[in-house]
Amino acid sequence: MKPIIIQGAESSEIDFFLDKLELYKEFTIGGFSFFKGNFNNVDVIISKTKVGEINAAAATTIGILNFEPRAVINQGTAGGHKETIHKGDIVIGEKFFQINSYKSEYLGKQKGTKPINWTLKEFKCLEDKKCNKYNVANKRLLELAKAEIPNLTNKKIHVGIIGSGDVWNREFDTITYLNKNFNTLCEDMETAGVYKIANSFDIPVVSIRIISNNELLKEEYEPKIAKECQELIYNFVKLL
Repeated sequence: MKPIIIQGAESSEIDFFLDKLELYKEFTIGGFSFFKGNFNNVDVIISKTKVGEINAAAATTIGILNFEPRAVINQGTAGGHKETIHKGDIVIGEKFFQINSYKSEYLGKQKGTKPINWTLKEFKCLEDKKCNKYNVANKRLLELAKAEIPNLTNKKIHVGIIGSGDVWNREFDTITYLNKNFNTLCEDMETAGVYKIANSFDIPVVSIRIISNNELLKEEYEPKIAKECQELIYNFVKLL
């Protein structure tokens, strides 16, 4: 059977998987690391994508072309965008919203810069059917995650929009603006690239994230929490 690609951007987001992976072989392709093995007879590829949308897109492309997966599961940490979402909560990404695609107003020479007036130019993707093809999770994987993940953890589960892009927002007003205007539950740096590429190849994809910090609540970033997301994904994958 074709394998499932499971992704993590950093070592802290794949180390648990590697400890559990049976009979694995390591491949380095284009500077990206892939570990081929199995979890209880489920064939998997653990992919270290590196941080950022471009890296995630490149790693996803390489993984699909070389391993022909039956699905891609992107997972890792994310920052919360609501005061009701706490560190340790789980977010299942129904779709993503690009949070770093801005259009600025015209300003002449020596007029400076006014980020407060920048607009997100891809906001129409939330409604545009053609664009929407590339920014959504696979329906079957999404429904399976929504049905099974609550049975695998006692953590609070949220389903909705992941804000994604090469940015780490720490401004209260920026975070609340994204949440109120585009319904983002959290933000990461990889989901956008992964969804775009996987959907372009018609490979089922879903992103599942654990909240590692929430600036609105002053809950500080904790990288060690990534292990808890991996434990959840490890048990979820065995059901596929």
